[in-house]
Amino acid sequence: HDEVAAARERKLLKRLEKAREDAEYRDKYKNDPLKYAIEFLALTQAELERWMRYFEKIDADRDGYVTPDDVLRHVGLRTDSTFLHTLFTTLAAPDDAGRLDFGETVKCLGSFCFLQEREILHYAYMIFDKDDSGSITHDEFVLLLSDLHVENNRGRTTRALKEMTLVDGGTLSFDQFEDTHRRFPNLMHPAFLAQHKTRQAFFGVAFWEKKLRRYMDVNADLKRQRATNTETVMAEETAIAKRRQRRNDLIETKKSAAMNTKSVLRRTLLSAQLRSLAFAASRDTKPI
Repeated sequence: HDEVAAARERKLLKRLEKAREDAEYRDKYKNDPLKYAIEFLALTQAELERWMRYFEKIDADRDGYVTPDDVLRHVGLRTDSTFLHTLFTTLAAPDDAGRLDFGETVKCLGSFCFLQEREILHYAYMIFDKDDSGSITHDEFVLLLSDLHVENNRGRTTRALKEMTLVDGGTLSFDQFEDTHRRFPNLMHPAFLAQHKTRQAFFGVAFWEKKLRRYMDVNADLKRQRATNTETVMAEETAIAKRRQRRNDLIETKKSAAMNTKSVLRRTLLSAQLRSLAFAASRDTKPI
């Protein structure tokens, strides 16, 4: 049980660290969502122009703004879903009238299209974890499923729920939620279908899969570089520690020799050597 708890704690800390990094990155470009989208999605000039054409098609009244409902209708998605509407308040920052400008629209849709399976699960889970407690109640889980599945198409959902043990006051951790998804993939299917349709509507599925592969390759290269840099730093620190130990041993040897010698000239030479060693120690920051 201790090992399981420790593993869960490590997973939680890893998710929290990623959330912190993502938040810091978003905050860096909080006032410039278009710049965020350009850098995060590695958009080319041609891709930006294509985004503008998409936006102009959705912006029917040409006022430079679109609403979440405008976008959802363009994609062919429901406009009454909490899950879908929350996309626009978490992945973008609508103005007081609930509208998105071009930059916020690209940022929101691009971020959604970039989400991987586990991130979509976490996003859906987070929406219904309203008190940010790290768990959702069984009632909240049922609310999530009711939001995702239209009322006249809940047959599979109902059958899956009958196989689960849901009780009043019961809760689901994210790990349990993820396990439930693996056992009953149809439960969260509408969330993944929404992403698929969004990808189809903007550039096509193949475009996003290619973008995501490149993104993952770059991340993998960065991780390898960081690992190599860490190994290099550790090797340098080990070399420095060994050299300092050799120097300290030499200092002690020369101190002893200086104290025991009867030659004034020899003592003077040893004292000069000790000062030189002390100076070298004060400047020692790189391995030889």
